[in-house]
Amino acid sequence: MNDTNFNFFCGIDISKKTLDFTFIDKSKNKLFSLQTYNNKRGIKKLLIHSKKYNIDLDKTLFCCENTGIYTIVLANLFHEYNCKLWIENAITIIKSNGITRGKNDLIDSYRIALYALRYKDKCILWKPNNKNLEKIKHLYALRDRLQKTIKLLTVPLNEALNIIDKKFHNQLIKSSETSLKAVKEDLKRIDKDLEDIITEDEELNKNYELAISVPCIGKVSAIYLLMCTDNFSKIKTYRKGACYAGIAPFEHSSGSSIRGRTRVSQMGNKFLKKLLHICSLSVLKHKKGELYDYFKRKREEGKHTMSILNALRNKLLNRVFACVNNGIEYNPNYLKQSN
Repeated sequence: MNDTNFNFFCGIDISKKTLDFTFIDKSKNKLFSLQTYNNKRGIKKLLIHSKKYNIDLDKTLFCCENTGIYTIVLANLFHEYNCKLWIENAITIIKSNGITRGKNDLIDSYRIALYALRYKDKCILWKPNNKNLEKIKHLYALRDRLQKTIKLLTVPLNEALNIIDKKFHNQLIKSSETSLKAVKEDLKRIDKDLEDIITEDEELNKNYELAISVPCIGKVSAIYLLMCTDNFSKIKTYRKGACYAGIAPFEHSSGSSIRGRTRVSQMGNKFLKKLLHICSLSVLKHKKGELYDYFKRKREEGKHTMSILNALRNKLLNRVFACVNNGIEYNPNYLKQSN
């Protein structure tokens, strides 16, 4: 993005109830700070107040950390008023500050404004997501909470089987039976709602079908990939997807003294990594196909099991992106036919 597009920069520190704004110019001069409520009325107050300082909103870059649902009101209203908003990963902003001492909401908003000025050429302006994708995200989050509820109810009972009296154990199971049944029914309805939304959206359904055409990629994993990649529009390549999931191996060495093993980074979407791990275990469960042959061959070579499983995670993700980018379903004989 051209540096001359912005004359003013605004850092926004977001919390559940309040928003802290700090405006600076291109010379890092602080213009003003303001705290408002995190609602439409508070944000409109900020936009009106900025006119007193002759701030051209069309040439202002607003920047904030991604705080999930607490960002939604701000983002939607800014989009309505055509304000340019950059929602950045919080860790990226924190690490860019170097060594710092002390913090509060006002200081944080100033630091975010400085970040926006310093890295304006790297900004990615926020755009509203597909409405169906937003629905899927909320349903998926609810689905995850229901699964955790089932786990909370069943795991302690299963662990207590050999500890407490069997008759009393059966009584405990019966006491939670109605609740478990209701939660499982809700889970089934959510799964159906997710499938209905995807089926009704042509673009989502196309990429969903391509993703599940890859062996061992299940429906739950395919839906989560649609969410993470914004239907493969924000993350378009396998390499970026692997980095995002935390499964891409990186070298760990320095000079002549540090020669660590190549390993994956701890930074990444751990839930996506978990889903891909489950997919890789499905390869071992089915005990057939090209990937299972790969697993056996690497085991015979003496490779560590987890290292091979990570390679399987990468291979599965690579296949998904290849199918989506080429617009064709997975074909295990594709290379043979092309030769």
